[in-house]
Amino acid sequence: LRLKWSNRGFSAVCPMASVLPFVRGVDFSRNDFPKGGFSTKVTEMSNLRWLRLKWSNLSQLPKEIGQFKKLEALNISHNQLKDINGGDVPSINTLRVFNASHNHLSDENIPPNLFCGKELVTVDVSYNNLVKVSEDLAQGKNIIALSLSHNKIVAIPGTVFTNLSGVQFIDLSDNELLNLPPQIRRLEHLQHLNLANNPLQHFTFKMLEKLTSLTYLNLSNTGRDFSNTPHLDKLIHLTDVDMSCNNLSRIPEPLYLLENIQRVKMGHNCIRELSSLIDTWTKLVTLDLSSNLLTSLHPNICKCTKLRRLFLSDNKLTFEGIPPGIGKLAELEHFVVARNQLECVPEGIVRCYKLKTIILCSNRLVTLPEGIHYLKPEKLDIKDNPNLVMPPKPAEQVKGAGEEWYNIDFDPEILQKGVVTQTVQVIKNAYARQKERRLKTRGDEEAAMKVLKGLVEVADQRHQRDVQSAASGIDDLDSGGPDQYSHAKPKRWDATLKRHQLDYADIFLEDTGTMMGLTVWQIENFYPVQVEENFHGHFYLGDCYIILKTQWNQVSELDWVIYYWIGRDTTVDKKACAAVHAVNLRNMLDARGKTHREEYGEESEDFLEIFNNTINYIEGGSQSGFFPVQKEDYTIKLYRVQGGKKPFLEPVETSCSSLDLGHVFLLDAGTELYLWYGNKSTLMERSKSQLIAEKIRKIERKNQATIAIFRPGEEPEEFWTILGGEPSTPVRCLYPGKNFVSRLPKLYKVGLGAGYLELPQSMSHCLYHGDGPVASIHS
Repeated sequence: LRLKWSNRGFSAVCPMASVLPFVRGVDFSRNDFPKGGFSTKVTEMSNLRWLRLKWSNLSQLPKEIGQFKKLEALNISHNQLKDINGGDVPSINTLRVFNASHNHLSDENIPPNLFCGKELVTVDVSYNNLVKVSEDLAQGKNIIALSLSHNKIVAIPGTVFTNLSGVQFIDLSDNELLNLPPQIRRLEHLQHLNLANNPLQHFTFKMLEKLTSLTYLNLSNTGRDFSNTPHLDKLIHLTDVDMSCNNLSRIPEPLYLLENIQRVKMGHNCIRELSSLIDTWTKLVTLDLSSNLLTSLHPNICKCTKLRRLFLSDNKLTFEGIPPGIGKLAELEHFVVARNQLECVPEGIVRCYKLKTIILCSNRLVTLPEGIHYLKPEKLDIKDNPNLVMPPKPAEQVKGAGEEWYNIDFDPEILQKGVVTQTVQVIKNAYARQKERRLKTRGDEEAAMKVLKGLVEVADQRHQRDVQSAASGIDDLDSGGPDQYSHAKPKRWDATLKRHQLDYADIFLEDTGTMMGLTVWQIENFYPVQVEENFHGHFYLGDCYIILKTQWNQVSELDWVIYYWIGRDTTVDKKACAAVHAVNLRNMLDARGKTHREEYGEESEDFLEIFNNTINYIEGGSQSGFFPVQKEDYTIKLYRVQGGKKPFLEPVETSCSSLDLGHVFLLDAGTELYLWYGNKSTLMERSKSQLIAEKIRKIERKNQATIAIFRPGEEPEEFWTILGGEPSTPVRCLYPGKNFVSRLPKLYKVGLGAGYLELPQSMSHCLYHGDGPVASIHS
């Protein structure tokens, strides 16, 4: 029921008061209530289920709202409310949906018992003036959707996420959050999480991998880079990811492992290239890479055959950067490549016959594929391309021209009359066909010349830029002006090469090479460590060193000589790092010449002169940067196999006195597994014990163990040696038949009760996990 408020009162609009108790919902939106209250007729709607008061200029809640005891949905958004304590909303126990967004609510003006309702599932208090989240929110244990966006929230209490374990939707965007409580990992059912536009650059999001039910994640404008980007490869149900407006130089590799991803937004970053792993996104529908630094797209993007929306505006893409196989994207509907450096578009784009939007404005387009006329997009934007010449529209085919193969006229009018006539095919000789082709191309010659002229101009502009960059070091002999480089000759090929500007601040100090003298580094854990001056000339035979000699040359400029010394007993990683960091040192100093390699016992005279021909060799050195492979030590154990159809291993004393002819025993010696079959053991025990040994060999020993099976009297010498020698008396059957009673261990589940630990018995059988019977602990 939608009612319009008027000055005549509620009774003038709805005179049938007897109907009011049967009204289930009222929409009072966009009305002004006199004195902020309802008419007495409204209170007669005793069975009201939902009430809307949007855009009603409310400054306080009507007191009559608390009388609707069966109200389930209340919408008071887009008003001027600063306080909602007067409406007695918490007394409505049946309230399920509460929407108070777009108001002026503060923390102290929200009733503390508002969220105590057992039926409350949706709470929306976005677009208000909240600074903190009240701990009373934790009382709403049945809340499914929670929206707190566009406030000024700084922190969230951990108890809120501890109790809201069933929440599925959380929107915390556009706040001032610096971190999130670790209790967020308890939200096992959370599917939608929006954290956009928060200063979370110092937060690492390590607990996100626990939210395995997550399908939507928005981390846009949260200061993400590769040092604080979370690993999302365990979120197998994730379909939507938004990391736009961050500082990412490439798409994080763990994202490529998400096979169910459908929408990826990476706009406004610093992405320069796409990985070849993009073909793993077989279900990708939307890809937004606008406002980045892309110069090309990887060809594997053509394998995303379900892609419908591709946004690439504000990049540096050229014609060569668009893969020719883009026509394989048969489902593509929106192709937006505005403000790039495209001279043309690949011919394959015309095979995307479902295209609805093509945006190519503000590029360097010279022409478009001829097949563009066959597409019928709803929007084609090619403005701000001054050199663009549209290709001529292909001539329409003559009726019946596509059916020459059948040589039959398929005119619908003739078919309706039931008469099918054979068309007359005119046979042309070679001269006639050549003349017709020449006349056809003559009409398109002018348009073709314009296209060719545009391509030549683009090539000339590129050539002029290359010539100007190559001739930047040549003195200007003319009067100056833009024509001074037109006849300049380029430099040699090696003179135009540019070194990549790398950051060596993490390797060498900034003042390296600025002082006269000698500097020595020792390679430790892949990096050079500067050696004190007292230890110059003392070399460990197991290490590698980098030596820098700084001096003045003849023109009073700093000159450097770089050596790297290889020890006799050094490891491969130190040799490689010494050579690499010596080159890095040369690049940082922009030194001329080569780095000099010196080896133990074969040092050059120039190298020896640096240390006055006195070098002291010392045995030993630092450890290698690689982790040494250590042989795993195994504890020898002896198990008795028991349990019938559900066997398990019972540990016994590792001695020959533990053997019994009525059972099967497993001796675990690490890389060797021995199965001893007693003569009176059952067939079930023998078969099951062999399966257990196979599992240990494959899972725990990684197929590096061998299995030996034998009966009494066939034992190898190694078996008795491990058990301490052969028994002095023959092995007997100590527990024959049904007289044996197995000792069953008990499994407990550890849980936190009401202030104390609870240990209820969970099951009565034992589990084997490597070292014998273990207990399973659930947090």
